[in-house]
Amino acid sequence: MKNRYYLLFTVISIFAFSCSNAQQPSEKTNIESKKIVQNIDATEFHKKITSEKDIQILDVRTPDEVAQGKIPNSINIDFYNNFENSITSLDKNKPVYVYCASGGRSAKAMSKLHEQGFTTVYNLKGGFGAWSQSNLPITK
Repeated sequence: MKNRYYLLFTVISIFAFSCSNAQQPSEKTNIESKKIVQNIDATEFHKKITSEKDIQILDVRTPDEVAQGKIPNSINIDFYNNFENSITSLDKNKPVYVYCASGGRSAKAMSKLHEQGFTTVYNLKGGFGAWSQSNLPITK
């Protein structure tokens, strides 16, 4: 009987030890945990694009919408015109700040960018309308 308890104790100990030492994914090894995909308001968007270096500002509006004004230094890739193929020209490792007219298309664009492996993507909540209402800089 003692041998059975000893054997049971040994098996349980080995199992517990092996489970406690199992490799768990850490933030350093988990690529997905390094991705940032986030909606931010106009003030935060402006703060980030003016303070960070080596970023990409992506306007996903139509050319007619862009003609009315845009965020300085943004590039236009129309969400409705071959968007997924066109974003291949962007650097997946540089932060992308994306916006549209009101936030709907850019939220979809943010999801597509994330799916395509972009590591850092920020969406402007409220889009260009929120940017304009906040009296932030606009270029033609």
